[in-house]
Amino acid sequence: MIAGGGTLVALESLKRNIRTVDLTPMLGDRPSPASVNPDGGQPVTILVMGSDSRAGDNGFVGGEVQPPKSDTTLMVHLSADRSRAIAVSIPRDSLVEIPDCQDAATTRLVPASRRMFNNAFETGGPGCTLRTVEGLTGVRIDHWVVVDFNGFKSVVDALGTVPICLAEPVNDTKHNIHLPAGRSEVDGRTALSYVRERYTLGDGGDLGRIERQQAFLASVLQKATSAGTLANPARMYAVLHAVTSSLVMNPELASLPRLIAFGQDVQRIGLKKIRFVTVPTGPAPGDPNRLVWADRAEALWMALREDRPLIDSRASSEPSTGPSPSPGRTAWPRPSGSGTDEPAPTTSPGPTGVILDGVRIRTADADICPS
Repeated sequence: MIAGGGTLVALESLKRNIRTVDLTPMLGDRPSPASVNPDGGQPVTILVMGSDSRAGDNGFVGGEVQPPKSDTTLMVHLSADRSRAIAVSIPRDSLVEIPDCQDAATTRLVPASRRMFNNAFETGGPGCTLRTVEGLTGVRIDHWVVVDFNGFKSVVDALGTVPICLAEPVNDTKHNIHLPAGRSEVDGRTALSYVRERYTLGDGGDLGRIERQQAFLASVLQKATSAGTLANPARMYAVLHAVTSSLVMNPELASLPRLIAFGQDVQRIGLKKIRFVTVPTGPAPGDPNRLVWADRAEALWMALREDRPLIDSRASSEPSTGPSPSPGRTAWPRPSGSGTDEPAPTTSPGPTGVILDGVRIRTADADICPS
């Protein structure tokens, strides 16, 4: 970074950026922590919540100032042996049972009810979202982070630009998105508009936007782990500064060495072994604008609870359990070849995998512009 004392000053600056909130008192009964594997490793699950707050530096987005909802929610699971990672997108428009939560603004208790998933954040902030996710999935959340609009923008800008790919041009004057077909390099503000757009890209639904968000996050990971970023001390510091300035997290995670260690874990896992999936859903009865979780989602939560890999149905020669793959399943673009196939060293047999019927899996090394 900066030689000598300058490095210490830079590290102290990064540590001061980190903001924390202890949600433990409001979480109540929780799932049991994940077991340690025979080699002493332990899986880690982190809940990443994107807030749509317009407060403070987020005012540039525009729109009405109101209690924030979770614009995006990801469960990120790192296996105990750090040989793979799974990032599960939870659709904001899915109807779920939200437990009783304390209202973040009035402190009154809001009774449990069936509502849209992102209402949990609106009602009780990250604490209510954590309670909801743990209650629905039985997966223990070890750590959590919240990132807002300005934080997302700052991270992309720290990387310089991030590439995206469009099948056709977009001209949305209302949201100021003007992009050509094919590959484009976008800055933070354009990237934020791109991942939030619902009306001129895709079918206007939540699932199409999630696919676009997953593709963009894969592109961010490709850029962040590229030689051009890792070998550039000034850019690396800018990225770390943007990350630490943009997140609110639980106190146990709020350590610069711990955050750097997680980053190193992701780098060692390799892009090919980082997989994006979305909770299996179907249209809600009586309301085509809402979603309900499909029964097969339980296999996904079982895979996370038991720290078992998800198997792409095309890899049918691997040992697995779960429903048979659907022969008509739509495939993501084939990987572009970055990353590594080699798992982290281990002395014990790996767990059997789980095949999810009809669930598309995208690896983080997938080419953003497949031919």
